[in-house]
Amino acid sequence: MLVKQCAECLEFKETHEFGRASPYCRSCAASRRKAARKAATARWLERNPGYRTRKNQEFYAANRDAERVRAKTWRDRNPEKAAATSALWRASHKEERAAKIKEWRRRQSPEDRAKARKLSYSENRLRENEQSRTYKALHRQELAAKRALFLRLHPEYNRFARSKRRAAEKLAMPSWADQKAIQAIYAEAVRISIATGIPHHVDHIVPLQSQWVCGLHVPANLQILTAAANQAKSNRHWPGMPDDIRRQI
Repeated sequence: MLVKQCAECLEFKETHEFGRASPYCRSCAASRRKAARKAATARWLERNPGYRTRKNQEFYAANRDAERVRAKTWRDRNPEKAAATSALWRASHKEERAAKIKEWRRRQSPEDRAKARKLSYSENRLRENEQSRTYKALHRQELAAKRALFLRLHPEYNRFARSKRRAAEKLAMPSWADQKAIQAIYAEAVRISIATGIPHHVDHIVPLQSQWVCGLHVPANLQILTAAANQAKSNRHWPGMPDDIRRQI
């Protein structure tokens, strides 16, 4: 049995594993050809920097639907890799992404932008609500400062909101409501705030203004909560809330 030493891997192999007059075994020769092709391609692309991008764009334009299906299939099969890849791309292309979003918004009408936001929210309601809660919890003081600054610069907005609230309470308060009892509840909230040093609000158990319900401004529908609890509750929760509405929030 005749053997020969490969000039690349330095292993002794049978002669039939070498090409004719080649100092390299077949596997090493294939690796060298592959590396040479890759290096030649890299050198050519350096001399023609826009070629690959142009070809990729041309291919995608000609096979747009098939490529979208392929990409979606891969994302569905590899959600963690897809999320990591997307996050890495966003982090390394912040300015480019911001410019594209700005240009897209400039081209869209206000109605189209509102429609797109509504569609995105309806498709990703749970994720967006969770992201919103997390952001608000992490930036509570910053958001409060921004809101205070906005109200100082736009006092008319604050006046409008308060007048709208007073009108809602007036409409929601029937003639038989015990106004003295209502005043006593508000006075108790002030007393607790002073005694504890923690701001307290008078909350409507069933919201006065909501997409689904309208409560009454009566003593039975009032409760005293800390300001933080009241703001977290907002107008999206009430006793006996139907499950189908709860799932939408």
